[in-house]
Formats: sequence, structure tokens, C-alpha cells
Amino acid sequence: YVFGTRSVPKTYTTSVRLLAGRSDSSEAPVENGTALPVLNALVLQSGVQSAETFAALAQQRDIAARVIAQLNLPTTPKALLGSVSVQPIANTALLNLNVSWSSPERSADIANAFSNAFVDQERDFVRAQAVAAIDYLSKEMPSAAATMHQTATRLAQFQSAHGYIDATAHEQDVVARMASLDQQVDQLTVDRSEAQALLKSVSGQMAALSSTVDSAKQVEQNPVSSDLRTKLADVETQLVAAQQKYTAAHPAVIALRQQRDALTAEIASQPSAVVSETTVAPNPLYQNLSQQASTYSARIQGDDSKIHELTAQRRAYRPTVKAMPQQAIAFAAIQEDAKRAANVYNALAQKYSDALVAKTTAISDIIVVQPATADTAVKRPSL
Repeated sequence: YVFGTRSVPKTYTTSVRLLAGRSDSSEAPVENGTALPVLNALVLQSGVQSAETFAALAQQRDIAARVIAQLNLPTTPKALLGSVSVQPIANTALLNLNVSWSSPERSADIANAFSNAFVDQERDFVRAQAVAAIDYLSKEMPSAAATMHQTATRLAQFQSAHGYIDATAHEQDVVARMASLDQQVDQLTVDRSEAQALLKSVSGQMAALSSTVDSAKQVEQNPVSSDLRTKLADVETQLVAAQQKYTAAHPAVIALRQQRDALTAEIASQPSAVVSETTVAPNPLYQNLSQQASTYSARIQGDDSKIHELTAQRRAYRPTVKAMPQQAIAFAAIQEDAKRAANVYNALAQKYSDALVAKTTAISDIIVVQPATADTAVKRPSL
């Protein structure tokens, strides 16, 4: 039996310890209104998810594909996941990500690469809405800047041609009130456009995700592999006895060697553990995207309502504007265009800056507490 155990291919298991979620998520402030959403709002929401759910999310084929590409492993995502298990530690937010491989060094490399890929994927998910906002704003800002410069030039030309510097106190008051309304409308319009772009991005991400995930897996030793090892040990015992009686060319010795080789090959092709039971739960990534979509839809509706109200207020000033002198009206119109163009550009520039901050400061809700090392590998089978 000992001889048979020595002949079984060895596997080395290393572990990475991860911290899932954020303990301060319940106390995180919530930002309302039309400003850019709270940075990393997705992280703050996902902190309430269970460690079991994060364990299921860590075992995804796209993460395995990243690791295979990074380490140039000669395997498939499905086969690699057969060597990976994630075990939540009871009553904590900690996870142990375990990898079994034929060498302790490679096992540690894969475990660390797997955990880093999981951390990066969570960070990328948090960063996605900022990237979508940057993409939209970077396309809008050049046009807004050109319009701002054009209207400013028109205003300067009018003042130069007519010697018109300012209006009367009454006219100034009317223009100031209309400018204030226009500024609010412009900011709301920019915010609505941004929310529409983000809603489109989130909807696209939701379409690529499943609404549920395997939240918990019951892993146990592969019974087929265990049975094959028992048979291999028996064959090894018979082979030792046959070699003591016969020569290497004897049919009995040859047959037993063939059985041994066949069993060894079959054991190598079997996963060391199998999933005996799987529990399905709502996908937290899909849920958070759904919450994001609801937030953006609410922003769009709120902006539309406020724009409608402000437009009605501005319309009420029309009789007053018509009663103003013609030159004052022309000056006010050009001045208003210049201010509105500046308002739009400034609003876009502010949101672009916020989005850049969101992108560069995005954090993952998964943290590597303790990386894997080859010297801590557990060898199986153990003599």
C-alpha cells in the first residue's frame, strides 16, 4: 500500500486569504441630487453581500481565462477551475482561495494570479461607470468649447461695434434672473445627457450578465479518484508479488504493468474534488447594476421635471423682455448665448474632472490579506 501511495502523482495545495466586502458600508453616506454618483457606490452596496456569494463570484471562467493568459498555462478555464476552490471562513468576511497543482511553486503562482485577477475584476466593475462618463464627456466637450468661444467672440464684436457695455439696473435684473434660470437648465440638461449615457452603458453590462450565480458549493473528495487509487494500490501489490515470482517478460507482469499505467493515467485525468451540491442566489453584480439603472432613470425623470418647471418660469419673463429697448434686447440675447455656452462647457468640464477622480480612485471590494507561498504548500497524498 505504501509503495502504491508513493507512485500516485503528488499535488500541492497553496492558499490565498482574501477579505470580501467593506465593514463600513452600512455607515457610508449617500449622495442625492444631480451630481455625479458617489465614487465607488457599487463597492459600498456590495459590502453587504455574503462571503459565500463572493466565493462563487471568484470562480468564474473569465477570471480563469485571465490567469491562463497571464501565466501561459496549457489548460482550459474549465479545467483550471477544477483545481481551484474558495472556502468562506465561518462568521467572518474572510475567504481562502485554494489551488492544487503538480508543483508548490506553480500552485502559489496560480493562486496569487487568481486572487489578483479577482481583485482587478471587482475594481474594473466599480470603475466602469466612470469610464462610460469619461467617454461621453470627452466627445461633448470639444463642441461645447467651440460654441463658448464663438458666442464670446460675438459678444465682444457687438460691444465693440455699438459701444454697448451694460444695460440699466432694471434690464440687468431681468437679464440676471433669466441667466440664473438658463444656468440651472443647462446644468440639468448636461446631467440628464450624462445619466442617459450611463444608463445605456449599465444596460449593456446587464445584458451580458446572468441574474443569478452559484452562491455556495459543497466540495468533497472525488469518489472516483479515491476508488482508482485503491485499485492502483492493489495492482501495485500484485505487481510486486508477480515480479518476485516471474521475469519482466512474463505475461502476468506485463499485464499488471499495463493496468498500473492505465490507472495512473486515469487518476491524473480526474479532478481531486467535485461539487456535490450547488445553491443558486441572486447575482450581486447584476443587482448592483440594476440599482444603478434605477438611479440613472430617476435622475433622468427628475431632470426632465425640473427643466420643464424652469422653462415655464423663463417663459414668464417674455413680456418684460419685449418691453426693453431694441439694442438692450439684442445685447441681452448675445450675452445670454455667451453665458449659456460657458455654463454648458463648465458643467461638462466639472463632470469630466469628477469622472477622472472616480476612475483613478476606484477601489476593489476584495483585498488580499495573505498571498500564497510555495513553502506553505500542503502535499497530497501524505505519507
